Amino acid sequence: MKRPLALFLKAIRSDFVKVSTWTGVSSIVKMISGFISIKVVANVIGPSGIALVGQFMNWIALISTVGTGGIGLGVTKYISQYYDEPPKQRSIIAHAVRVTLATTFLTSLVVMIFSNKLGFYIFGTNQYNALIIFWGISISLFSLNSLMISILNGFKSFKKYVKVNIAISIFSLALTVFLVLSFGLYGALVNCVVTQSLTIIVTLIFLHKEPWFSSLFASIKIEWRVIKKIGAFTLMALTSALLVPFTQLAI
Repeated sequence: MKRPLALFLKAIRSDFVKVSTWTGVSSIVKMISGFISIKVVANVIGPSGIALVGQFMNWIALISTVGTGGIGLGVTKYISQYYDEPPKQRSIIAHAVRVTLATTFLTSLVVMIFSNKLGFYIFGTNQYNALIIFWGISISLFSLNSLMISILNGFKSFKKYVKVNIAISIFSLALTVFLVLSFGLYGALVNCVVTQSLTIIVTLIFLHKEPWFSSLFASIKIEWRVIKKIGAFTLMALTSALLVPFTQLAI
């Protein structure tokens, strides 16, 4: 009798159970936050507003995914793989930052240059061109935020990873409610851009004291073999990440 009980207690104390518990809590918070956000937005801007916001969010997802370079999976994999080799981890992080900055710069440039055409294609009017330009500028913040989350995941800091996601969900909810109730449809559209930009503040609050954080700004000699290594996951990541928003846009 004691042995099964001991095995049960050992199982519930295992990392797998702890991670699953924290992930479950994060999923519940995210689900509740999303439900409240949708209800508030729907009640304020109506079905036509929801359609417009959905269209804009799909474009943001599409372009922002390209802006990240799709290297998140590669960064997570190699940081985890080199868990006992800090120099290699620092190299992966530093190279990932440079790849991210390069891809976001190019993506932002394209969005801002074609802001008139893109704005008219998305909204059917040039009324929101300023919002498109601000979106182009904010892509770098979204990309860096995604990169830091991938790095944290690679270091297997699951508890902090979940805490960051919970904090982002709550922050996004508060910002959404404020902007939509204050500015209606325009506030909902601004929220699509602002939320993805300002969540980096939440991430920085949690991660700025992490031992690896300084590696983001490390001065290194660019090694193409390292870039090729983390970039090998780009096609796989972009294919899966782009298909969903592209399909919704097509529909």
